This record gives sequence, structure tokens and C-alpha cells, in this order.
Amino acid sequence: MAVGKYHDGQRAASVEVQLRLTTDYLVWESADRELRGVWPYSDILLLEKPQYGRPFVLGNKNGGEARLTIQDDRFHDELVKHLPRSNQPRISIAIHRRSLAAWSVAALAVLGAGFFALPKLAQPLAARLPESWENALGDYAMNILVSDEPFCTDEAGRKALDKMTRRLADSSMPGEKLEVFVVKHTMVNAFAVPGRR
Repeated sequence: MAVGKYHDGQRAASVEVQLRLTTDYLVWESADRELRGVWPYSDILLLEKPQYGRPFVLGNKNGGEARLTIQDDRFHDELVKHLPRSNQPRISIAIHRRSLAAWSVAALAVLGAGFFALPKLAQPLAARLPESWENALGDYAMNILVSDEPFCTDEAGRKALDKMTRRLADSSMPGEKLEVFVVKHTMVNAFAVPGRR
């Protein structure tokens, strides 16, 4: 036994009904016994399967727009054992292939746009990036790349580096402050991070 809602397809209101399974039929009736139905399993259509806590919906091949909406998953499992396979919804392979093809085209379009458009947009976007964001991004990069490495702080080396940094900043970015660090590491490398570092 289960409880469901019967919609006759003619009125907006639904009626609560008691449902039970017999050998050959699904029988339902309202509490006041004014409405009663006997649906042979061969006529029942499973219109919507239960999923994600939603009820399942039954129709009748000979019942017009009549619907039964049932929330009980165990009742669904028992009912499906009686239904012919032809009455259960099946998604065709063609629909799966079309869906897969559509998603594939969309994914390739996004990847293509990223591959071709992003490099062209990088410079205009970088020019509009707020300085506070640029500095925060630079701090994050420095923490990842060199947080565990010791900085070189030798006075003579620092003076030579500051002189070279001033010449570089004056020739490429007049009026801008440029920060240069030397890190003691076995690998010889140079890199720049956002925030003029």
C-alpha cells in the first residue's frame, strides 16, 4: 500500500488516493471512495522515474491526461517488477550521442576560445587590473616560489643590484618603483611576478 495523488487531467486539483498492487492491476481509490481506478499493468506508463527525492509519475495508455504521482520509492520498485519493459521510459542511444556531440562541441569551443582569445586579451586585461590585486597576486606568487629560500642581503651586492634596478626602471617604466630580489638557490633562474617584482 502507498499514498499518492491522482490528477484527472481536467481539473487543477488533485485527490489523495490509496494505492495497492494486485496480481494484474494497480488499484487506487480516494478516502471517501468516490474515485476508484483499476489500471492493468499493461496500460501503465512510467512517465517520470523517482530521482533526487522527487516523486515518480504514472500515466495510463487509455486514461487520457490522468496521472498518478507517488513519492514512495519502495512502491516504485515493486510496481516496476509488474510493468512490461515496453512501458518503461528508455533514452535512445541517438539522444545520448547527440547530447555527447553537443557537449563535445561546446567544450572544444570553450577551449579554443581560451587558447586563441586569452593571449590576445591578456594585455588589455592586465592594464585594467587594480594595483591592489596585482600586488596581492605578486605576494602570493612570491610566497609559493621563494618563501623557504634565503634572500641575499650582502651590502655590496645589494648596492650593485639597486643601481641596476634603477637603470632598468628608468629606461622601461619612468616614475615606477621596481623591486628586485636575489635568492640563494642552487638553480640559476630569473622570473617576474605581478606587482613590479
